[in-house]
Amino acid sequence: MCLMSVLAFILDSGHSPLALIPFFIGAFMFSLPWLQARQMFRKGGSPLRDEVTLEISDSRLIGANLVSSSNSTWGAFTRYSESKNLFLVYRSEMLFNIVPKRAFAAGEEDAVRGLLEQHLGGASKASRRKIPLTALFWVVVFGSAVVLWLVMRAR
Repeated sequence: MCLMSVLAFILDSGHSPLALIPFFIGAFMFSLPWLQARQMFRKGGSPLRDEVTLEISDSRLIGANLVSSSNSTWGAFTRYSESKNLFLVYRSEMLFNIVPKRAFAAGEEDAVRGLLEQHLGGASKASRRKIPLTALFWVVVFGSAVVLWLVMRAR
């Protein structure tokens, strides 16, 4: 829909701004699932925002919040990565536990890092605020549409 809108705008000799309406409708439809998920998370009552306790020992990780608990051995995890503020302990490529470093008292962070290295190997570097591919795509599409509009308008 977005591509057709941009093509219609380029090929339309009258340069009607109405040709860009499908572009914005397509962009809205593409963004709607993300917006809905964000709104549902912010509405409250989500177990994802409850306080979580995590006990990390030499044999397992035990986590609990108000509605659930888990008791996992180290075999349930595949790897971990570390950033400035977080440990991410992966169960699979897309599923991980977030462990904020601010939760540790002085000296505990190094002990946890040692356990993670012992059971899961060395840390992989956590990526620093990469731009999502979809965001990059929309920046390029929107930027191209604006440039084409300016070029067509200048004629």
